[in-house]
Amino acid sequence: MNKQELINMFTDFIEERFPELIEESEPSFQNGDCYWVIDYFGDAIIMSWSGDVCDKKALKNNAIFKTKEEAKFEAERLKVLRELEKMGRPFVEGGDNWGFFLNEKDDLAVNCLLNCRCVYGDYYFDTAEEVEKAINKIGKDRIKKYLFRVE
Repeated sequence: MNKQELINMFTDFIEERFPELIEESEPSFQNGDCYWVIDYFGDAIIMSWSGDVCDKKALKNNAIFKTKEEAKFEAERLKVLRELEKMGRPFVEGGDNWGFFLNEKDDLAVNCLLNCRCVYGDYYFDTAEEVEKAINKIGKDRIKKYLFRVE
């Protein structure tokens, strides 16, 4: 495989698994086009593009969605991430850093990592029991869907 093929494969992977990371160079909205945002309460609401400062800032901050389904998915994803932030903690050098990761069977596996930051999202816990408690509270399927994008 040559360098360009590898770059293309990597780009396709990122676009497929993490579409929110891809920035649009030009707004693909015209005046009057509808788009979706997430409001203060975590609900998806419809807006109309006028090209004003608010529209452009929302687009720059990746806070605009073309469909209600995309907005609802992102709202739920943010809830899961916030729950993990509240229950977990950052990585501690030399400490017991329990976390979960997606294994080869697309299932969650729990592991303790002393000196390696390899848990997606940087959500660590002091014990395996705390990890299991978080998984049980948030839900294994929700974590897989909204953190790892696996259903």
